[in-house]
Amino acid sequence: MITLKKFILSQLASVGLIVALTGHAAPLNVTVTSTPEGVTPAVLGYNLGHFMSGSNTADWWRYSNVKAARVFRQPNTVEVIHNGDDGVAGLASFVARRAALRANTSDPAQSLDNSYIDWPFFINRHNTMLVSGSNRFIATPTFSELRRQGVELLLQMTASLTVFTIENDDDWAGKWLLWRFYYTQAFIFGREYDVRRYSMFNEPNHANAGGITYEQWHQRLKLASDAIQCALADVNSRYGKSLVPEVFATNTAYANTTSLNEWGKPTVEKRHERFDGTSDPAWRNFHFYNYQSYNTSPTVLENYFRQVKEAITPLVGDEEPYGIGLTEINTSTSANFDAVDYSSDDPLHYAALGGDLVALTRAGAAQLYLFKFGQTARTDEGSRYPVTKNGTHYVNNDTTSGSVNPYGGASQTAEVYRLFNKAARGARPRLACAGDTPPSSLYLLVTRDDAAGFVYIFAANTGASELPLNLDVSALGLPVGNLFTVEEVSDRSRGGVVARAEVTGGAGGGIGAITLRPQSVALVSISTRPQAVMAEAGSRTLTVNPVADAQLADGAGRETPAGGGASMIVRSDGLTADGRRVALIKFPVPAIAADDFQAVLLDLYTATTDGGAFAQAHVYGLDDDGWDEHAVTWSTLASALRQNVPAGNKIANNVVANQGSMTSILGQLVATSASAAETMVDVTDFVRRQDDGFASFLIVQDHRWDETLDIAHTPGDTQPGGIGIVTREGANGAVHGPRLLIAASAEPSGPTLIAQPSGAAVEEGEAVTLAVTPENDAGVTYQWRKDGVAIAGATFSTLSLAGVLSDAGIYDVVVTNNQGSVVSNEALVVIRPSADGSPFAQPAAVAIDRGGNLYVADAGRHVIYGITPDNYVSVFAGQPDSPGAQNAVGGAARFRNPGALAVRDGSLYVADTGNATIRALSRDATVSAFAGGIGVHAHADGQAAAARFDHPEGIASDADGNLYVADTGNHVIRKITPARVVTTIAGKPRTAGALDATGTQALFRSPAGIAASGSGAELVLYVADTGNHTLRKITAATGEVTTLGGAPEQPGCADGTAAAARFREPRGLLVDGAGDIYLADTGNSLIRLVTQTGTVTTIAGLPGADSVPGLAGYKDGTGEGAWFAHPGAIALAENGKLYVADTGNFAVRVIDENNNVTTLPVQEGTPPPSENGNSGSQGGGGGAPTPWMLAVLAVLMLCRVPRR
Repeated sequence: MITLKKFILSQLASVGLIVALTGHAAPLNVTVTSTPEGVTPAVLGYNLGHFMSGSNTADWWRYSNVKAARVFRQPNTVEVIHNGDDGVAGLASFVARRAALRANTSDPAQSLDNSYIDWPFFINRHNTMLVSGSNRFIATPTFSELRRQGVELLLQMTASLTVFTIENDDDWAGKWLLWRFYYTQAFIFGREYDVRRYSMFNEPNHANAGGITYEQWHQRLKLASDAIQCALADVNSRYGKSLVPEVFATNTAYANTTSLNEWGKPTVEKRHERFDGTSDPAWRNFHFYNYQSYNTSPTVLENYFRQVKEAITPLVGDEEPYGIGLTEINTSTSANFDAVDYSSDDPLHYAALGGDLVALTRAGAAQLYLFKFGQTARTDEGSRYPVTKNGTHYVNNDTTSGSVNPYGGASQTAEVYRLFNKAARGARPRLACAGDTPPSSLYLLVTRDDAAGFVYIFAANTGASELPLNLDVSALGLPVGNLFTVEEVSDRSRGGVVARAEVTGGAGGGIGAITLRPQSVALVSISTRPQAVMAEAGSRTLTVNPVADAQLADGAGRETPAGGGASMIVRSDGLTADGRRVALIKFPVPAIAADDFQAVLLDLYTATTDGGAFAQAHVYGLDDDGWDEHAVTWSTLASALRQNVPAGNKIANNVVANQGSMTSILGQLVATSASAAETMVDVTDFVRRQDDGFASFLIVQDHRWDETLDIAHTPGDTQPGGIGIVTREGANGAVHGPRLLIAASAEPSGPTLIAQPSGAAVEEGEAVTLAVTPENDAGVTYQWRKDGVAIAGATFSTLSLAGVLSDAGIYDVVVTNNQGSVVSNEALVVIRPSADGSPFAQPAAVAIDRGGNLYVADAGRHVIYGITPDNYVSVFAGQPDSPGAQNAVGGAARFRNPGALAVRDGSLYVADTGNATIRALSRDATVSAFAGGIGVHAHADGQAAAARFDHPEGIASDADGNLYVADTGNHVIRKITPARVVTTIAGKPRTAGALDATGTQALFRSPAGIAASGSGAELVLYVADTGNHTLRKITAATGEVTTLGGAPEQPGCADGTAAAARFREPRGLLVDGAGDIYLADTGNSLIRLVTQTGTVTTIAGLPGADSVPGLAGYKDGTGEGAWFAHPGAIALAENGKLYVADTGNFAVRVIDENNNVTTLPVQEGTPPPSENGNSGSQGGGGGAPTPWMLAVLAVLMLCRVPRR
């Protein structure tokens, strides 16, 4: 463990983070200068292990900090022999075939020609073939995920003697097969994943290499290199990329003089040789010199590297020197580890790895790849252990079908490499140090990351004694008072933060003395950017307390909340589900810009539960902040915890769910005593990603491995005890509860809010109270806003609303203190209108006649209402609440769920949905049958009553006197001539589907709205294909059916053009004189405008996003400030106003030319004059609602981004 001295000595001693230096050797004086003496490796990578989709592998990789991967992709896994030798028999035919292939692949105007390479075959192999054995993965999903994380790939594909048979130097057919394979792979991987690094043979000088000679190997290098470089050049030409090839050689095993002299130096000397025997000074057949090394000390490793550099650099003369690196490095091979009864978790090895990394960096290594990421299965005959013990992450090696090989945790070696990547990745300046001569056990590296604004001090002590250091960093000009941290890998820490303090002393600042524990690695992180003094804290460290913490239990307690206790137990005993306990903690996140967070530490007081000396657990970030400590249980937190997991102590028995999406690994938590002591984990990156004002953490004791790697070979991982964590309720003067310690470039812009206002959806007249809670209310003021406008007098932490209709809106509150202001999250308040104040029960359709009279089909009350231009409303036909099918005059007539209206030649036509008929209303309100058989839901073409419909919900008329019906239950479009002849013009009767075609070959799904434009040969019909969530177009002259907007069977809410737009159960629609279409997007509670080109915009209503529907509510306003509730139909008046049957709000709404929405203020009065006429506008036939529409009181709430 590292401890800090001087001004922080007493502070750290009080919490057990320092060991007194009395009796130890005097500190070693080290002066850090500002002078760069070189750079760190440009690339730090891992050799890949298992990387299966559906597992937690991607998240463990993210945690590792590593941005490069070396991947073994052997030729026989993608079938090298394919399509024969292509007729290649000599050099000339080889060159000709090569040129012909490249002429096709490099030309973006040509399609890739499968006669040269069977591209679909290889792509399918990459997409589907599971690489098994020691590294299980499928190329496409694995490479896609790695590239998503910004990881660069090095592909190792060995051209072995057995896979690629080249009989002699004249075997150009054999050479072609090798060349073509490497070309194919480099082209695909360069195109898809920007892979530019390749290696042609792994360890050709190893005893397992099949006896390949140097000459055979070099011949293959020249062929593969030419293929790779040609492929990447062609990818660049065809796809506009700029990939720079990097072919690796010699890739030899053994760091010794023989490897260098027999393989390395000759290859450098022959770097200009080409596959055809010529030499080209402008050509290199490899670009990066690499080798592999194990089982050597840091000093030996550094000396050999310098020997290689000194040997090959003079060979290139004035040319650019070769970069040199190691593509496999570790302190021991798997075979050597198999012979001993300890693993890389032993301090001797992980400290030595720290020394190796520093030594190679000092020597000038440009790329390093640690072997390897996973402790994969070891199957060598006679093996004592089942896994490769030099792997760095514990993994499940199950190879049965369906296994995804989840990981259980990170070894101490992995934690050393994670810290080294934090300090050294990316060719950073490394700073020279002076002072006392360091002992051979100290490996010290000081780097500067100018992009992030940090100085890092990475130190490895490989000795068996403590090593005190006195670091003088005054030359770096570090800001005095900045918080810095110390992370450590040792016998008492697994990469966690063991100390924190502030830079002190003089103008330059210092960090005082530190002590390295025996065989340990430490990283000191110091920000070079000034940190803000936090007014609330009086220092540069802001302390944030949690708003909730809770212990959750599995088994019998999985339904029981457990918040409010004095401590939380984190435990997995491996015996029963009842033996599982996890901890949850939630903090408010101060209003600080993400990039301004410099350090965020999760600071806990922990103790072992069994009185032992060590217990470990994992800290996960949790993206679900919606839990309450008094209500959350194991079963309700299914987003983060697996349910009904069998008892056991192996990786398969771990319980964290959705790792990499809902949960993410942040670090390892340890307790080192039965007495409570402070423990910290760096959670900076996770807190930066939180955008909802809170950060939640889940702490779990995972089972890390499937078998102990010691002499006992104990199955599974059961720790002796768990970890107890002091809660906020259990804090006292001696120990604190959970807290976040924050250092940032700027103060919070205002108060920290620990409770946000929550929206509500209530009935009219029901009171609503909104509230906000700051962490500290001293000196705080409030200003509530509605729709962005301040509410006079609303200046308290709560806001009470009476629940009148005008209270509907989007509310937030500006909370201010002397540091500034923050704006709360928005809260949506929906007031559902009472049906008692409206004559309508379920207005489903509207139509307008020439006299300006409005007609409303009320499907709920089974009547047709008439509304005069003066807004007097009365029943025009039918008897309220009396369904039936009588043809009669006015109130004597009966309807059943009338769903659509259309005006034609002085008559009103009704789609009487529940009766499966089309009815006509004359000027004197006489109701008569027009087409269909009453109550017979079927399909039949024919004359008048001989025809059959099934729940028709849409109707429209054209200028020639024809009617068109959206026959919803039959999934077809019908035409009715003035002579009452009914025919089916589009759709296949009784067959639901989604198909653009001609006439009855096309398929619809429950079409419920229809509108007509033009006449005769120019007639076009537009159909709201409700069940397919699309807008369809029928060209009458040809019968052609096309999709104008939306995507079949993909409900959503999105503006856009054609298939990019999304609707949700659209119903009523009309076409205006300009050919624009207005659509009632019923399921989204929106009014949409669709142009003739298919461009969809929202003109009124509050949209959702993607799969989230628009808001169903009631509010007059403009654009998004107006809310509807499942509007079913729409009509256009001659004055340009749109009238909307707002079904769920029991109202008729009016939209003017400026998209202002108001509610039509109807009152009981005299029926409109019996003077119907064709206005030339379209009546809206939205149809009777489907069953979901009947529940109009259901309101969908949206969480919206706060307005700043």
